Amino acid sequence: MGEALQLQLGAMGRDADAAERAGRAMVRIQGLLGPEALLTPLLDGGRTPADRARLIPWGDPGQP
Repeated sequence: MGEALQLQLGAMGRDADAAERAGRAMVRIQGLLGPEALLTPLLDGGRTPADRARLIPWGDPGQP
């Protein structure tokens, strides 16, 4: 099941309709589970790799 989902999400850059559907699905999941349910990594300053990655809610503008 995970492989099929991964293949669909990989096509997001080539298919605008798929990207829009995925975006709507993400917003719906956030509505059901809360804004902290879907997080996106944002590279930020820091000394170690763990310090450099910061997780922000999906869809929020990331500003390092």
